Amino acid sequence: MIVLFAFFVVVVSVPLTGGDLRRLTDLQIRAPWLIAATFIGQVMVTDVFSRQLAGTPGAVLHVVTYLSAFAFMWLNLHVRGLWLIVLGGFMNFVAIAANGGVMPTTQWALDTAGAEAASGEEFKNSGVVEDARLVFLGDFLAIPERFPLANVFSIGDIVLVIGVAVVLHVHSRREIDARRDEGDAATASPS
Repeated sequence: MIVLFAFFVVVVSVPLTGGDLRRLTDLQIRAPWLIAATFIGQVMVTDVFSRQLAGTPGAVLHVVTYLSAFAFMWLNLHVRGLWLIVLGGFMNFVAIAANGGVMPTTQWALDTAGAEAASGEEFKNSGVVEDARLVFLGDFLAIPERFPLANVFSIGDIVLVIGVAVVLHVHSRREIDARRDEGDAATASPS
């Protein structure tokens, strides 16, 4: 939830800082259905069918959603700044894949955020994993429960949000930058 809120803040920050979100329609995005399938798949696995997908089925499908996200990103590496989103996603993917399809977290992070550990009756994308690997890439950071949107999150999530901010801000300003460059060139040339 905190990552989605951070994405919302990034989107809102574009027009507040002089960018134009309409410029994003100029991006040549390939296979947008892949990223849509990724988000739908993630919601289905972690929220809608979490009880039906408890255990291995949920873990496998969770990893597959990341593979579809990477396919989308590979097809769109021409988009400036996308590499940061890829890096954040890859950091999360590595932690998830190394832990059997579950993002490892710590009991401290869960307690701090006031979150409950997964019961074995439903699939949770983040949970305490016995003998977890690469915990430093897992959801070991937490917003305390006394704050709104308390939750656990990872370094990969932070990199993802920064990547989205870079992509949105860079591509929402291209026309503005071009006009400024033209104005600078006009004032620099002798009359």
